[in-house]
Amino acid sequence: MNFEKTKIREAIIETIFQINFLDVSLEELEDTFKKISDKKNISEIHKKLGLEYIEDMNESIEEIDKSIKRYLKNWKFERIGNIEKSILRLSIYEMYYRDDIPFKVSIDESLKILEKYGDDKSIKFVNGILDSFAKENIVGADNDE
Repeated sequence: MNFEKTKIREAIIETIFQINFLDVSLEELEDTFKKISDKKNISEIHKKLGLEYIEDMNESIEEIDKSIKRYLKNWKFERIGNIEKSILRLSIYEMYYRDDIPFKVSIDESLKILEKYGDDKSIKFVNGILDSFAKENIVGADNDE
């Protein structure tokens, strides 16, 4: 089950990655997600969940990006690497909009995926933003370490 959710997150990240380059419609994002999830052999029930994510993220992308920008220190949003930006978008979305996912799970999964694509600097960068976001926005996020 956990492996399946990791595959969904990877498919979502691969799908929303194109937002960094193109002005794409929700239908195009959904089609891309379906193709990617088919290649990853994601179950139908999890595809449905992934499509829900894509739709919600598409609707709230400006708010998600505004949240990311708020936690940037001496860095411009446009300079964030595309994979890092996509991972930040997914994790911020999960922490802010998905009550069914503990914030630590979202952060841990995002960093695990980033280990495949990024380096130590990008992992520290993303972790710093997500940690700051969680501490200010998630009840209980700042008193367990």
